Amino acid sequence: MHAPLWTDERLRASLDKLGQYTLGRGKTADGLASIHWWQQGQIDKIEEYCKQDVTLTKDLFLYACDKGYLRYRHKLADKLVIYVTCFRKFNLYIMDFALKL
Repeated sequence: MHAPLWTDERLRASLDKLGQYTLGRGKTADGLASIHWWQQGQIDKIEEYCKQDVTLTKDLFLYACDKGYLRYRHKLADKLVIYVTCFRKFNLYIMDFALKL
């Protein structure tokens, strides 16, 4: 069964979970940690956290374009595979997603 990714908000996939189940690594922290770092004046930690998020996003994008899917687990379905179609148009990469439940 294939379903568009955006039809059910309960199936929203987090960057952390996509990274964990697809690449074997997730985010290094969460947004709440960055608030604490800001209050403590630790801007360098926020900068590193953001860089790592961008790197994880880029690596997921490249994986999806190369392999054609991402992996994910959700409480509503033990395992989900997110199929990805990646194509380039006008120097932009466009991705289309569908779930296999």
